Amino acid sequence: MKKRMILLSALLIGLALPANRGSAETTEATTNTQTNSETITTTTQSTLKTLVVNDGIVVSGRTLVPLRAISEGLGLDVKWNQKLKQVTIIDGNNIFIFTANSKKVNMNGRTMTIDVPVKIYNGTTYVPLVVAAPQDAKLTWDNKTKIATVTYEGIQVIVNTGR
Repeated sequence: MKKRMILLSALLIGLALPANRGSAETTEATTNTQTNSETITTTTQSTLKTLVVNDGIVVSGRTLVPLRAISEGLGLDVKWNQKLKQVTIIDGNNIFIFTANSKKVNMNGRTMTIDVPVKIYNGTTYVPLVVAAPQDAKLTWDNKTKIATVTYEGIQVIVNTGR
């Protein structure tokens, strides 16, 4: 009876955990290099941490993503200023400031204009995918599935817009 209770408790705790927390998978890449007389094959294994975000949206033809989920998923620091309605993202020495309902983004003291303003929907701040990801991140968009992917420093964030 005691074993059943422990097993049932563990099962309930497992079911209570969020399903889209993330996972790690090992990927393998093979590279062939041709020299004068031989082909050298190099196989590299790396672990890619994956996080799935299911609440991306499309507005005016632009993919908007939840800024906190993307930033924290990529390991960046996020701060919210309720009074100013601003999100500050800190990536090492880089500081980015996004203000709700504004097309202006402050990047390390320089102002950049984006084509779709920062939006707040249901308490979540959304920004265009291209400004949510670090500059050296790899971005992909699958128009058929409406899924955006951000890959940065061994982390992959999959954003499902489902629309």
